[in-house]
Amino acid sequence: MPRRLKRILFAGFAVAAILIAVAIGFRASLLEAVLSTALRVRGVANVALSVTDVGPTQTRISDVRLAFPDPPGATLVIDDVRLLYTLGDILNGRLGAVALDGLRLDLDLVDKTAETVPPAPFPFTWPGTGAASLRDLPALPPFTVTDARITAATQLGLVRIRGEGVLHTSRETMAGRATFTFAGPGTLVHGTAEAEITVDGGLAGSVQIARGSVEMNDLHLKGLTGDGAFSVRPGARPAGRAALTARTVRIGGMDMAPLRLDFDAGKTGVTVALRLGTRAAAGRAAIDVSVQDIDTRPRLAFAAEAEAEATASSVLWSLIGLPAPSAGRATVRVSGDGALASDRMPLRLPTTPGALLRVLPDDLRGRFAVALDDIAYDGRFARLNARAETAFMRRNDGLEFALHDPAQVRIAGLAPAWLGTLGVPAAAIAAIGTEASVEIRPADRMARPLLRLTPAPPDTGDRLRFTTAVGTTVRGAALSFGFNGTAKGTPEAGDGTATVDATLVRTRFGPVRLHDIKGRAPVAFAWQPGQIRVKLADAGTVTLARAALAGTLDTLDPVRIALSSAQILLDRQGPDGAVRPRATAILHPAPIRLRLRPGTDGGDGRTVTAHAGRIAWSAGTGPGSEPDLRLTVAGGRIAFARPDLALEAVAGELTRSGREKPLRLRVTQATLRDLRDPPRFAPHSLGAEATLGGGLATFTARLRTRPDLPGLTIAGTYDLARQRAEATATFGPFDFAPGGLQPAALAPALDGLQRVRGRIAGRAKLWRRNGRIDGNAVLTVDDLSFATPQARVEGLSLSLALEHLLPLASAPAQRLVVRRIDPGVPLDDIVVEFRVVGTTPPHLRVARAEASLIGGRIATRDLVIDPRTLDQEIPITVRALDLGAALDLLGVEGLSGRGTLSGSLPLVLRAGAPVISGGVLRADGPGVLRVRSEAAAQALAGAGESADLALRALQDFRYETLTLTIDAAPDGSATARLNMLGRNPAVLEGYPFRFNIALEANLQQLTAALAKAYRLPAQALGQLWRRAP
Repeated sequence: MPRRLKRILFAGFAVAAILIAVAIGFRASLLEAVLSTALRVRGVANVALSVTDVGPTQTRISDVRLAFPDPPGATLVIDDVRLLYTLGDILNGRLGAVALDGLRLDLDLVDKTAETVPPAPFPFTWPGTGAASLRDLPALPPFTVTDARITAATQLGLVRIRGEGVLHTSRETMAGRATFTFAGPGTLVHGTAEAEITVDGGLAGSVQIARGSVEMNDLHLKGLTGDGAFSVRPGARPAGRAALTARTVRIGGMDMAPLRLDFDAGKTGVTVALRLGTRAAAGRAAIDVSVQDIDTRPRLAFAAEAEAEATASSVLWSLIGLPAPSAGRATVRVSGDGALASDRMPLRLPTTPGALLRVLPDDLRGRFAVALDDIAYDGRFARLNARAETAFMRRNDGLEFALHDPAQVRIAGLAPAWLGTLGVPAAAIAAIGTEASVEIRPADRMARPLLRLTPAPPDTGDRLRFTTAVGTTVRGAALSFGFNGTAKGTPEAGDGTATVDATLVRTRFGPVRLHDIKGRAPVAFAWQPGQIRVKLADAGTVTLARAALAGTLDTLDPVRIALSSAQILLDRQGPDGAVRPRATAILHPAPIRLRLRPGTDGGDGRTVTAHAGRIAWSAGTGPGSEPDLRLTVAGGRIAFARPDLALEAVAGELTRSGREKPLRLRVTQATLRDLRDPPRFAPHSLGAEATLGGGLATFTARLRTRPDLPGLTIAGTYDLARQRAEATATFGPFDFAPGGLQPAALAPALDGLQRVRGRIAGRAKLWRRNGRIDGNAVLTVDDLSFATPQARVEGLSLSLALEHLLPLASAPAQRLVVRRIDPGVPLDDIVVEFRVVGTTPPHLRVARAEASLIGGRIATRDLVIDPRTLDQEIPITVRALDLGAALDLLGVEGLSGRGTLSGSLPLVLRAGAPVISGGVLRADGPGVLRVRSEAAAQALAGAGESADLALRALQDFRYETLTLTIDAAPDGSATARLNMLGRNPAVLEGYPFRFNIALEANLQQLTAALAKAYRLPAQALGQLWRRAP
């Protein structure tokens, strides 16, 4: 049937139907049923509509609701559809116009399984729109759409389009024009669009954006305008061009110059180019990004450069991890290129490092450079200059960074106060000085990457695996760091774990030398706006092969430290925006052996074993940017091999609560113990306090055996700048009494002293001047009495003034007074005048020593006592010694006398044993000697008249001269010889006789008494020397 005839019949039937419906009032429900059936036959899943008016000029359909199976969940709602016509239109078989109002289309276009854009067939050609179908369509009326709204859920987010327009068709073209408002994720665009489909299958059109804005994360675009045109023909490449500009651009808080995006599709391929820059007030920045041949072999190229001045409000400072300085300039340059793989192009912009790594070009290569010139921060440092340039490339699914040249960092004008706010100890600040220079390089000086980033396994989530090894030089020492771990997040927030390895070959900080330091610590870290936290995840270790302190201290064993807890927190939460660092750690050092004051003869010096126990350390910056420091020690122990002393159960703390506040040290618990057996003194508790501030240290220390007893107290100051120290010490007073305090409570080795009574006290002043340590002291002994198994001492008094302590030396004319020493032969009223001579060891120079002995006085002068020797010659002078008492000491039976003797008794100590050699005593005047011995009478009986005469004369011999010579052996056995001239009035009428009598005697008591009197000051001096440090 001819086509024209079909149209005439169709129009006729339509006119007839309408006329009949109008004429007989055809029911609208029948038309609804017909339209619903027709739509369902054409694949519409659900149909709901209401025919509200069928008239001679229009048919009106309301509340049209259609549901489509493809795409799933698609629904179309039209508030009002009007079919407009005239009788002529009906007779010609067409509608005059169609008006749609209140169109609502909801679509769900999200592919739940898609992660990347499906690969496109490159190069592609336009398949055409189907020209034959355009000719086969019946003549369509103009369509007018008002208040149209389309809502679509896409991979990029929810998209809303609102607009209105018209569509015209003819036998050659289908053309339309519309105004629209596009609202997508963070995007709002207003514009117009035109499109035309031609009969040969071509598609052409244009788009104009009148205004728009984009706000996505840190990207803010305002004042968007642009236009574009496109044209495609079947079997040919698409062609077109587009240009988009943004009047206001803000990226990450940094204001940029206007942005321009150009798109060009031609015969050689498709190119997209992006260019933007910063505003002049915020420094300078320029970014160029282009993708060439996007439809064939897409290749990305980019270049960016940013420069920020100190006075500029630029986000560049935060991007490179620095607060805005008070002076200086920063420059950052990055460039690179690489081929893009279309099958890995993401549906969304990558928001995590791991996601970004997965879409980077396979052959990506480029360079990244940072330069800091004359950066200054008031109150921190005066000048910082740094240079670093790295090359990066994509390799083995990862991104590698390698230093092009060693990075250089130089700092001048470091402020010690600022270093103190970071918790750096004063000794380390002095060692660092005001200038520092650091060179960073790959740890092994080879082609190993400085940093490698790779995506972590899928089962760990969207995490990034990183490996880095950094080498540098600190004061000529090789320092290297290694990091190996994973991380997840964005530049704003994230977390991760890592194992940190560090090695320092050797270095020196002032007088401290360190050798071969190695450390390993597994850490967990997290960052969020204004805060970075690094925390020890498991036990860490630090080892130090050797340490030395200016030749006076050296470790004999490697130092091993276990870290059970540690954390570093960088917090910028305060109202002033300043970074507040805080670090905490708990350390458990292993015991180590130290060597103190090595001997100049190659000896090992004094060995010290130290164990710090548990150390808790905390340092940081509190409110008001005030630094604080706290270090506590518990369970520490220090043992000295010589002189066999130990500080045990040491507990204390080191604190500082502000920049201007002093550093405070407090020893809350410690016990000083003598390690010898038997101990020389009882355990003493130690308490101490010290402060350090303004270059001046003050300290106080106390030693006590019991809380209710006095002890030793030391208080002093130390001027760090002048290296001068002064201290005062007080000892006692100790009041001894039988039944009360006894010396054994202070020193168990003194348990041989019994029934002690009296007082001992002392005070001293010590100082360090011009590198020399010295001092003076006064020791006071008041009326001290005691008993030992060998002797009884009563009334010992002494006021010893020492002018120097290193070595010990006293002022002249020191005086020791003892009321009595009774080792069997009492010595009374002892007076010793002496001085301590500052030799090594100290000697005792006795100017005069006197004592009362058996009615007379004995004395010695100009005697030098060396505590190291057991041999000594002691010339003793005797004055007015009682003859009778002296003869009693000889122990000869029946021998007695009356008178006084004077002379000398040369006492000699051989290996500590007393000997008298060549002692001579002479009578001070006439006297009486009596020999009335039964043993002598029996021995001389029958010996003759002369022997009998001599025995009778000696029974009451009145001598005019008498000489007694004495020689005593170490065991006390003595040979004495009496030589005397005189008479017995009852014999031969007083005829004069001269006698020379040899006697065997025992002088052990006398020699022992004299030796003990000598040893008293010698032993005291020896004890002082041996106990001196």
